[in-house]
Amino acid sequence: MKLVCAMLLGFVLDLIFGDPHGLVHPVQIIGWFIDKLKKGMQHLIYGCSYEKVKEKGIERKAGMEKAAGFFLMLFIVAGTYAVIYGILYVAGMIHPLLRFCLETFFIYQILATKSLKKESMKVYKKLKEGDLIGARKEVSYLVGRDTENLDESEVAKADVETIAENTADGVIAPMLFIALGGAPLGLAYKAVNTLDSMVAYRNEELIHIGFFSAKMDDICNFVPARFAAVMMMLAAFFLRFDFKGAVRIFKRDRFAHLSPNSAQ
Repeated sequence: MKLVCAMLLGFVLDLIFGDPHGLVHPVQIIGWFIDKLKKGMQHLIYGCSYEKVKEKGIERKAGMEKAAGFFLMLFIVAGTYAVIYGILYVAGMIHPLLRFCLETFFIYQILATKSLKKESMKVYKKLKEGDLIGARKEVSYLVGRDTENLDESEVAKADVETIAENTADGVIAPMLFIALGGAPLGLAYKAVNTLDSMVAYRNEELIHIGFFSAKMDDICNFVPARFAAVMMMLAAFFLRFDFKGAVRIFKRDRFAHLSPNSAQ
């Protein structure tokens, strides 16, 4: 019951305040550790930075990079869980109310409902005003691709895709993990999500070291992605939008991506 109350209160706090500027976010701390560990492991394998490896034409050690990537993923995810669990455990020993307040705060920090709406609506407003250049600029903050030459429909598509993806992994999936294991499991999921966004790319540098982070993200999002799709279709039904169209598009496109989860 305490966890349910903490979840509801954390969700309400997120709806009211979003991500306030100037407050250090746990994901920023996780990201800092990921970056430092990744560079440290690359240095451990090759005795120099990745830039030097590329510059000197040193032969890549795919097996060692994958092993390093596995320990990077394990350390970040398990470490995040252990730290948050430890903080809450000590807080509970001091006073149950302190633990409740801290867990509520962590849950509030995990969720991203208001900031997602705020940032995505900036794109919508620019499109509504006919300001395509401004819309391209706003959507560039939300996606990793080049937005300079996108037309109006492509900008809208990128914004909608961002809303769908971030509703799944910024709101629905964290809530599921929080329900299963409280704030420690919720932040462990965010650690997986952060690893995926920082090292799970199929580019020259990260293809090996990010392999296990990408696989872990696929595993953790397998159920939440499908659950999110069901929730969006139900939302269409209850809000009297095109429910049948939503179901049709889900059936048509749910496997139309290399990722096992993205198209869902």
